[in-house]
Amino acid sequence: MAKHSLGFFSLTALVAGNMIGSGIFLLPSNLASLGAESLLGWLASGAGAIALSFIFIYFNQKLPGGAGPYTYPRAAFGELVGLQSAYCYWLNIWIGNAALAATFAGYAASFIPGLESPEMRALAAISVVWIFTFVNFLPAKQVGLVQIILLITKLLPLLLIGIVGLGAIHSQYYQQYWRMPGSPSHLSVFSQSVALTLWAFLGLESATVPSGAVKGGSDTVKKATLCGVTIALVIYLLTSVVIMGVVPAPALAHSHAPFALAALTLLGPVGKWIVGLGAILACLGSLNGWILLQGQMPQSVSQEGLFPRLFARTNHHGTPIAGILITSVLISLLLMMTASQSLAKQFQTIILLATLATLLPYLL
Repeated sequence: MAKHSLGFFSLTALVAGNMIGSGIFLLPSNLASLGAESLLGWLASGAGAIALSFIFIYFNQKLPGGAGPYTYPRAAFGELVGLQSAYCYWLNIWIGNAALAATFAGYAASFIPGLESPEMRALAAISVVWIFTFVNFLPAKQVGLVQIILLITKLLPLLLIGIVGLGAIHSQYYQQYWRMPGSPSHLSVFSQSVALTLWAFLGLESATVPSGAVKGGSDTVKKATLCGVTIALVIYLLTSVVIMGVVPAPALAHSHAPFALAALTLLGPVGKWIVGLGAILACLGSLNGWILLQGQMPQSVSQEGLFPRLFARTNHHGTPIAGILITSVLISLLLMMTASQSLAKQFQTIILLATLATLLPYLL
Protein backbone atom coordinates (compact mmCIF):
# COMPACT_ATOMS: atom_id res chain seq x y z
CA MET A 1 0.00 0.00 0.00
CA ALA A 2 1.26 3.48 -0.85
CA LYS A 3 2.53 5.35 2.17
CA HIS A 4 0.10 7.79 3.82
CA SER A 5 -2.78 6.95 1.47
CA LEU A 6 -5.68 6.84 3.98
CA GLY A 7 -7.03 9.90 5.83
CA PHE A 8 -9.49 10.33 8.70
CA PHE A 9 -12.68 10.05 6.63
CA SER A 10 -11.46 7.03 4.67
CA LEU A 11 -10.35 5.33 7.88
CA THR A 12 -13.62 6.11 9.69
CA ALA A 13 -15.52 4.73 6.70
CA LEU A 14 -13.34 1.62 6.87
CA VAL A 15 -14.12 1.05 10.57
CA ALA A 16 -17.84 1.83 10.45
CA GLY A 17 -18.30 0.30 7.03
CA ASN A 18 -16.62 -2.96 8.02
CA MET A 19 -18.92 -3.29 11.04
CA ILE A 20 -22.22 -2.15 9.52
CA GLY A 21 -22.84 -4.90 7.01
CA SER A 22 -24.45 -8.31 7.04
CA GLY A 23 -24.75 -8.38 10.84
CA ILE A 24 -27.23 -5.53 11.14
CA PHE A 25 -29.26 -6.61 8.11
CA LEU A 26 -29.77 -10.31 8.91
CA LEU A 27 -29.31 -10.50 12.69
CA PRO A 28 -32.88 -9.28 13.48
CA SER A 29 -34.17 -12.55 12.01
CA ASN A 30 -31.71 -14.64 14.05
CA LEU A 31 -32.37 -12.68 17.26
CA ALA A 32 -36.17 -12.72 16.85
CA SER A 33 -36.29 -16.40 17.86
CA LEU A 34 -34.54 -15.50 21.13
CA GLY A 35 -37.03 -12.77 22.03
CA ALA A 36 -36.67 -9.12 23.03
CA GLU A 37 -34.21 -10.16 25.73
CA SER A 38 -31.70 -10.38 22.90
CA LEU A 39 -31.55 -6.56 22.90
CA LEU A 40 -29.46 -6.93 26.05
CA GLY A 41 -26.93 -8.75 23.88
CA TRP A 42 -26.48 -5.57 21.82
CA LEU A 43 -25.74 -3.57 24.97
CA ALA A 44 -23.25 -6.13 26.29
CA SER A 45 -21.47 -6.49 22.94
CA GLY A 46 -21.44 -2.70 22.51
CA ALA A 47 -19.80 -2.20 25.91
CA GLY A 48 -17.21 -4.82 25.04
CA ALA A 49 -16.58 -3.21 21.65
CA ILE A 50 -15.91 0.18 23.23
CA ALA A 51 -13.50 -1.38 25.73
CA LEU A 52 -11.68 -3.23 22.95
CA SER A 53 -11.49 -0.01 20.94
CA PHE A 54 -9.54 1.72 23.70
CA ILE A 55 -7.24 -1.29 24.00
CA PHE A 56 -6.43 -1.21 20.28
CA ILE A 57 -5.94 2.57 20.40
CA TYR A 58 -3.51 2.23 23.31
CA PHE A 59 -1.48 -0.47 21.58
CA ASN A 60 -1.39 1.46 18.33
CA GLN A 61 0.06 4.46 20.18
CA LYS A 62 2.73 2.26 21.74
CA LEU A 63 3.45 0.30 18.53
CA PRO A 64 2.47 2.52 15.59
CA GLY A 65 2.31 0.96 12.14
CA GLY A 66 2.15 -2.75 11.48
CA ALA A 67 -1.02 -4.84 11.39
CA GLY A 68 -2.80 -4.52 14.75
CA PRO A 69 -4.19 -7.96 15.69
CA TYR A 70 -0.91 -9.54 14.59
CA THR A 71 1.65 -6.90 15.63
CA TYR A 72 0.60 -6.48 19.26
CA PRO A 73 0.50 -10.16 20.39
CA ARG A 74 3.79 -10.77 18.54
CA ALA A 75 5.48 -7.92 20.40
CA ALA A 76 4.20 -9.20 23.75
CA PHE A 77 4.50 -12.99 23.41
CA GLY A 78 6.79 -13.74 20.47
CA GLU A 79 6.54 -15.04 16.92
CA LEU A 80 4.58 -18.25 17.61
CA VAL A 81 1.74 -16.46 19.39
CA GLY A 82 1.85 -13.68 16.80
CA LEU A 83 1.48 -16.25 14.04
CA GLN A 84 -1.49 -17.88 15.82
CA SER A 85 -3.18 -14.52 16.20
CA ALA A 86 -2.54 -13.55 12.57
CA TYR A 87 -3.79 -16.88 11.24
CA CYS A 88 -7.04 -16.77 13.27
CA TYR A 89 -7.65 -13.15 12.32
CA TRP A 90 -7.09 -13.95 8.66
CA LEU A 91 -9.58 -16.82 8.98
CA ASN A 92 -12.10 -14.39 10.49
CA ILE A 93 -11.63 -12.02 7.55
CA TRP A 94 -12.31 -14.43 4.73
CA ILE A 95 -14.99 -16.44 6.53
CA GLY A 96 -16.72 -13.16 7.35
CA ASN A 97 -16.47 -12.05 3.75
CA ALA A 98 -18.36 -15.19 2.77
CA ALA A 99 -21.18 -14.12 5.13
CA LEU A 100 -21.23 -10.63 3.60
CA ALA A 101 -21.44 -12.02 0.09
CA ALA A 102 -24.19 -14.48 1.09
CA THR A 103 -26.22 -11.66 2.65
CA PHE A 104 -25.84 -9.56 -0.49
CA ALA A 105 -27.21 -12.45 -2.54
CA GLY A 106 -30.12 -12.90 -0.13
CA TYR A 107 -31.21 -9.29 -0.47
CA ALA A 108 -30.57 -9.23 -4.21
CA ALA A 109 -32.96 -12.19 -4.55
CA SER A 110 -35.79 -9.86 -3.50
CA PHE A 111 -35.18 -7.78 -6.62
CA ILE A 112 -33.68 -10.14 -9.21
CA PRO A 113 -35.77 -13.09 -10.43
CA GLY A 114 -33.86 -16.36 -10.58
CA LEU A 115 -31.84 -15.94 -7.37
CA GLU A 116 -34.30 -17.85 -5.20
CA SER A 117 -32.37 -21.12 -5.31
CA PRO A 118 -29.33 -21.65 -3.04
CA GLU A 119 -27.15 -22.47 -6.05
CA MET A 120 -27.95 -19.21 -7.86
CA ARG A 121 -27.48 -17.18 -4.66
CA ALA A 122 -24.06 -18.81 -4.23
CA LEU A 123 -23.15 -17.89 -7.82
CA ALA A 124 -24.22 -14.27 -7.23
CA ALA A 125 -22.25 -14.15 -3.97
CA ILE A 126 -19.10 -15.51 -5.59
CA SER A 127 -19.45 -13.05 -8.48
CA VAL A 128 -19.59 -10.01 -6.20
CA VAL A 129 -16.55 -11.26 -4.26
CA TRP A 130 -14.53 -11.25 -7.46
CA ILE A 131 -15.82 -7.86 -8.57
CA PHE A 132 -14.50 -6.26 -5.38
CA THR A 133 -11.36 -8.35 -5.53
CA PHE A 134 -10.47 -6.52 -8.73
CA VAL A 135 -11.65 -3.16 -7.34
CA ASN A 136 -9.07 -3.60 -4.58
CA PHE A 137 -6.30 -3.86 -7.15
CA LEU A 138 -6.63 -0.05 -7.44
CA PRO A 139 -4.54 2.34 -5.29
CA ALA A 140 -5.66 2.34 -1.65
CA LYS A 141 -6.67 6.01 -1.81
CA GLN A 142 -9.23 5.21 -4.50
CA VAL A 143 -10.47 2.17 -2.59
CA GLY A 144 -10.91 4.47 0.44
CA LEU A 145 -13.01 6.88 -1.63
CA VAL A 146 -15.25 4.00 -2.73
CA GLN A 147 -15.61 3.06 0.95
CA ILE A 148 -16.73 6.59 1.92
CA ILE A 149 -19.36 6.64 -0.82
CA LEU A 150 -20.70 3.21 0.14
CA LEU A 151 -20.85 4.15 3.84
CA ILE A 152 -22.94 7.24 3.11
CA THR A 153 -25.32 5.33 0.86
CA LYS A 154 -25.82 2.60 3.47
CA LEU A 155 -26.41 5.01 6.38
CA LEU A 156 -29.17 6.99 4.66
CA PRO A 157 -31.76 4.16 4.47
CA LEU A 158 -30.81 2.92 7.95
CA LEU A 159 -31.42 6.35 9.45
CA LEU A 160 -34.65 6.65 7.46
CA ILE A 161 -36.05 3.40 8.81
CA GLY A 162 -34.89 4.25 12.34
CA ILE A 163 -36.31 7.76 12.50
CA VAL A 164 -39.61 7.00 10.75
CA GLY A 165 -40.01 3.79 12.73
CA LEU A 166 -39.74 5.49 16.13
CA GLY A 167 -43.20 6.97 15.54
CA ALA A 168 -44.74 3.66 14.49
CA ILE A 169 -43.64 1.30 17.29
CA HIS A 170 -46.26 -1.08 18.70
CA SER A 171 -45.37 -1.75 22.33
CA GLN A 172 -47.35 -5.00 22.34
CA TYR A 173 -44.90 -6.47 19.83
CA TYR A 174 -42.18 -6.37 22.48
CA GLN A 175 -44.40 -8.57 24.64
CA GLN A 176 -44.51 -11.12 21.80
CA TYR A 177 -40.74 -11.09 21.65
CA TRP A 178 -39.96 -11.04 25.35
CA ARG A 179 -40.35 -14.77 25.87
CA MET A 180 -40.84 -16.54 22.57
CA PRO A 181 -42.47 -20.01 22.73
CA GLY A 182 -39.82 -22.61 23.39
CA SER A 183 -37.20 -20.01 24.33
CA PRO A 184 -34.19 -21.30 26.32
CA SER A 185 -33.30 -20.00 29.77
CA HIS A 186 -32.55 -16.32 30.40
CA LEU A 187 -28.83 -17.06 30.68
CA SER A 188 -28.83 -19.09 27.48
CA VAL A 189 -30.69 -16.34 25.58
CA PHE A 190 -28.18 -13.77 26.83
CA SER A 191 -25.14 -15.86 25.90
CA GLN A 192 -26.51 -16.74 22.45
CA SER A 193 -27.46 -13.14 21.69
CA VAL A 194 -24.00 -11.91 22.76
CA ALA A 195 -22.33 -14.51 20.54
CA LEU A 196 -24.43 -13.41 17.56
CA THR A 197 -24.24 -9.63 18.13
CA LEU A 198 -20.48 -9.72 18.73
CA TRP A 199 -20.20 -10.56 15.04
CA ALA A 200 -21.64 -7.13 14.21
CA PHE A 201 -18.76 -5.39 16.03
CA LEU A 202 -15.97 -7.39 14.43
CA GLY A 203 -13.94 -4.87 12.50
CA LEU A 204 -13.57 -2.26 15.25
CA GLU A 205 -9.81 -2.78 14.95
CA SER A 206 -9.82 -2.15 11.19
CA ALA A 207 -8.00 1.18 11.46
CA THR A 208 -4.98 -0.50 13.08
CA VAL A 209 -4.43 -3.04 10.27
CA PRO A 210 -3.24 -0.57 7.58
CA SER A 211 -2.04 1.96 10.20
CA GLY A 212 1.39 2.21 8.61
CA ALA A 213 -0.22 3.95 5.62
CA VAL A 214 -2.42 6.45 7.49
CA LYS A 215 -2.13 10.22 7.33
CA GLY A 216 -1.58 11.52 10.88
CA GLY A 217 -0.54 8.13 12.27
CA SER A 218 -1.83 7.04 15.68
CA ASP A 219 -3.88 10.18 16.27
CA THR A 220 -5.92 9.54 13.13
CA VAL A 221 -6.29 5.86 14.04
CA LYS A 222 -7.68 6.86 17.47
CA LYS A 223 -10.21 9.34 16.14
CA ALA A 224 -11.35 7.08 13.30
CA THR A 225 -11.76 4.05 15.59
CA LEU A 226 -13.87 5.86 18.20
CA CYS A 227 -15.95 7.64 15.59
CA GLY A 228 -16.54 4.46 13.59
CA VAL A 229 -17.55 2.36 16.62
CA THR A 230 -19.89 5.10 17.88
CA ILE A 231 -21.62 5.35 14.50
CA ALA A 232 -22.11 1.58 14.39
CA LEU A 233 -23.43 1.28 17.97
CA VAL A 234 -26.00 4.06 17.51
CA ILE A 235 -27.25 2.54 14.26
CA TYR A 236 -27.45 -0.96 15.74
CA LEU A 237 -29.48 0.05 18.79
CA LEU A 238 -31.80 2.41 16.89
CA THR A 239 -32.68 -0.01 14.12
CA SER A 240 -33.00 -3.10 16.33
CA VAL A 241 -35.45 -1.40 18.68
CA VAL A 242 -37.49 -0.09 15.74
CA ILE A 243 -37.65 -3.35 13.79
CA MET A 244 -38.80 -5.36 16.80
CA GLY A 245 -41.43 -2.65 17.45
CA VAL A 246 -42.93 -2.55 13.95
CA VAL A 247 -42.73 -6.18 12.73
CA PRO A 248 -44.59 -9.01 14.52
CA ALA A 249 -42.31 -11.68 15.97
CA PRO A 250 -43.37 -14.64 13.77
CA ALA A 251 -42.92 -12.65 10.54
CA LEU A 252 -39.52 -11.32 11.57
CA ALA A 253 -38.20 -14.70 12.69
CA HIS A 254 -38.83 -16.21 9.23
CA SER A 255 -37.75 -13.27 7.09
CA HIS A 256 -34.65 -13.41 4.84
CA ALA A 257 -34.71 -9.61 4.53
CA PRO A 258 -35.95 -8.11 7.83
CA PHE A 259 -35.10 -4.50 6.97
CA ALA A 260 -36.99 -4.72 3.69
CA LEU A 261 -39.95 -6.18 5.60
CA ALA A 262 -39.86 -3.33 8.13
CA ALA A 263 -39.62 -0.75 5.33
CA LEU A 264 -42.60 -2.33 3.58
CA THR A 265 -44.58 -2.02 6.82
CA LEU A 266 -43.56 1.61 7.40
CA LEU A 267 -43.32 3.10 3.91
CA GLY A 268 -45.12 0.73 1.58
CA PRO A 269 -43.66 -0.79 -1.61
CA VAL A 270 -41.32 2.16 -2.21
CA GLY A 271 -39.75 1.71 1.24
CA LYS A 272 -39.01 -1.93 0.55
CA TRP A 273 -37.05 -0.97 -2.56
CA ILE A 274 -35.18 1.86 -0.84
CA VAL A 275 -34.09 -0.15 2.18
CA GLY A 276 -33.47 -3.29 0.17
CA LEU A 277 -31.11 -1.33 -2.04
CA GLY A 278 -29.49 0.17 1.07
CA ALA A 279 -28.94 -3.32 2.47
CA ILE A 280 -27.27 -4.40 -0.75
CA LEU A 281 -25.01 -1.32 -0.68
CA ALA A 282 -24.19 -1.97 2.99
CA CYS A 283 -23.02 -5.49 2.25
CA LEU A 284 -20.99 -4.24 -0.70
CA GLY A 285 -19.38 -1.51 1.42
CA SER A 286 -18.34 -3.97 4.11
CA LEU A 287 -17.10 -6.44 1.53
CA ASN A 288 -14.98 -3.75 -0.11
CA GLY A 289 -13.35 -2.80 3.21
CA TRP A 290 -12.71 -6.35 4.35
CA ILE A 291 -11.24 -7.40 1.01
CA LEU A 292 -8.78 -4.52 1.45
CA LEU A 293 -7.77 -6.02 4.81
CA GLN A 294 -7.65 -9.61 3.54
CA GLY A 295 -4.57 -8.63 1.58
CA GLN A 296 -3.00 -6.29 4.15
CA MET A 297 -2.92 -8.73 7.07
CA PRO A 298 -1.13 -11.67 5.37
CA GLN A 299 1.20 -9.23 3.58
CA SER A 300 2.46 -7.84 6.91
CA VAL A 301 2.95 -11.33 8.31
CA SER A 302 4.64 -12.52 5.11
CA GLN A 303 7.10 -9.62 5.15
CA GLU A 304 8.32 -10.83 8.54
CA GLY A 305 8.76 -14.40 7.30
CA LEU A 306 5.84 -16.04 9.13
CA PHE A 307 3.51 -16.47 6.12
CA PRO A 308 4.62 -17.72 2.69
CA ARG A 309 6.46 -15.05 0.70
CA LEU A 310 3.78 -15.28 -1.98
CA PHE A 311 1.44 -13.19 0.20
CA ALA A 312 3.86 -10.23 0.06
CA ARG A 313 3.69 -9.86 -3.72
CA THR A 314 2.22 -6.55 -4.89
CA ASN A 315 1.25 -4.80 -8.12
CA HIS A 316 2.64 -1.43 -9.25
CA HIS A 317 0.20 0.37 -6.90
CA GLY A 318 1.68 -1.47 -3.92
CA THR A 319 -1.50 -3.56 -3.51
CA PRO A 320 -0.89 -7.11 -2.15
CA ILE A 321 -2.70 -8.81 -5.02
CA ALA A 322 -1.46 -12.34 -4.28
CA GLY A 323 -2.98 -12.35 -0.78
CA ILE A 324 -6.23 -10.89 -2.08
CA LEU A 325 -6.49 -13.48 -4.85
CA ILE A 326 -5.70 -16.49 -2.63
CA THR A 327 -8.18 -15.37 0.00
CA SER A 328 -10.95 -14.76 -2.54
CA VAL A 329 -10.50 -18.33 -3.81
CA LEU A 330 -11.03 -19.61 -0.24
CA ILE A 331 -14.15 -17.43 0.14
CA SER A 332 -15.56 -18.87 -3.08
CA LEU A 333 -14.95 -22.44 -1.87
CA LEU A 334 -16.72 -21.76 1.45
CA LEU A 335 -19.73 -20.27 -0.34
CA MET A 336 -20.00 -23.35 -2.54
CA MET A 337 -19.71 -25.67 0.49
CA THR A 338 -22.58 -23.97 2.35
CA ALA A 339 -24.81 -23.26 -0.66
CA SER A 340 -27.31 -26.05 0.07
CA GLN A 341 -28.48 -24.41 3.34
CA SER A 342 -31.21 -21.81 3.72
CA LEU A 343 -29.88 -18.24 3.80
CA ALA A 344 -30.52 -17.74 7.51
CA LYS A 345 -28.88 -21.07 8.38
CA GLN A 346 -25.96 -20.41 6.01
CA PHE A 347 -25.45 -16.96 7.55
CA GLN A 348 -25.57 -18.25 11.13
CA THR A 349 -23.15 -21.11 10.38
CA ILE A 350 -20.64 -18.77 8.76
CA ILE A 351 -20.76 -15.99 11.37
CA LEU A 352 -20.31 -18.42 14.26
CA LEU A 353 -17.21 -19.77 12.50
CA ALA A 354 -15.92 -16.22 12.01
CA THR A 355 -16.64 -15.19 15.60
CA LEU A 356 -14.87 -18.29 16.92
CA ALA A 357 -11.83 -17.52 14.74
CA THR A 358 -11.53 -13.95 16.02
CA LEU A 359 -11.88 -14.69 19.76
CA LEU A 360 -8.24 -15.77 20.12
CA PRO A 361 -6.76 -12.59 18.57
CA TYR A 362 -9.09 -10.45 20.70
CA LEU A 363 -8.16 -12.38 23.84
CA LEU A 364 -4.44 -12.04 23.10
